[in-house]
Amino acid sequence: MKLFSKIFFSCFFICVQFLFLDSASAAKFRENDSNNSGIWGGNAREKGTHSSAAMLLYDGNANGTQYGERDVLLSGRGPINLTLTSSELEFEVCNCEGTSSICYKSWDGFDDSSAAGSCSDSKSCELKVRDDEKAIYFGIVPITKTSIAGCLRTSMKYPDAKVKDAEGNVDVPFQSCTPKMVDNIIELYVSIGPLCSIIVKNAKVHVPITPTSTTKVPPKHSAEHEDSSEASFPWWGFLIIGIALLIVVAVIGFIM
Repeated sequence: MKLFSKIFFSCFFICVQFLFLDSASAAKFRENDSNNSGIWGGNAREKGTHSSAAMLLYDGNANGTQYGERDVLLSGRGPINLTLTSSELEFEVCNCEGTSSICYKSWDGFDDSSAAGSCSDSKSCELKVRDDEKAIYFGIVPITKTSIAGCLRTSMKYPDAKVKDAEGNVDVPFQSCTPKMVDNIIELYVSIGPLCSIIVKNAKVHVPITPTSTTKVPPKHSAEHEDSSEASFPWWGFLIIGIALLIVVAVIGFIM
């Protein structure tokens, strides 16, 4: 019986160790699984934040704000791409008490220094609008303020564009170029003064489409799932094994 008692307590001790070992392993597995879920969730939230950052901004400096239903109000300084809904690059100036300039990619006319203006790009031409006490200048051409009724509009054409007001009192030409539009997209570099706003007619800001990546889910029978199944072996399984061992030992003890 002493031998039986020793064997019985030894088996009981081993079963208790299995139970505590399994509980600790299961807790550790749940902790790791929770941490992994947090990492993936964090990446998804961060990615979602980046995706929602798409605004009417291009290069972080130039700003295009939808103005009305069909136009874009420019501000800031830097490059910006616009999608034109018509075949013309048309600008509108309604209030100017400073200086603003827009360089636009061109097919021709950029060899004329009067049309190219101060654009750093050799294939671009400039629309420059500035205020004087008595006139508004388009390039080097002045338009007397007293003759202006309403807003001023002009469409870029080679070799000359014409500035017109709302009532037809103004019809003044100045050197210009043919805008380079590819798939109705025009590339601009703007420098808009805070007191001299310029509107692009029949346009909208072009926001490049960025591809989105998707995370592949591992197959059901992958090694990752097998490891998870092994690590999550239920505690009651060890209990059943322990009871079975005790029964076997008890039977052997009675036989002996």
